[in-house]
Amino acid sequence: MKSLISSLSVSLLIRVYNESIPEAEWMYKGPKDEQLCDLEITEEEVLSELERSLDDKAAGVDALVPRFLSKIKGYISYPLT
Repeated sequence: MKSLISSLSVSLLIRVYNESIPEAEWMYKGPKDEQLCDLEITEEEVLSELERSLDDKAAGVDALVPRFLSKIKGYISYPLT
């Protein structure tokens, strides 16, 4: 039962996330030659960082508990790149 609820929660999160990807707002106000234009983050780097997080830590400022992120890392690593 716990596994079913967990998988339903993840599938709902992914469905909501995919349907409502927000448009990014340009925040940088400095000179054009100092912009970070070619920043590339790979799916492997995201997965690596998510795997490093400890499940027993408190939620961050985004209110997401690391244990939850650990469970959905395979689903969110690609959209975060």
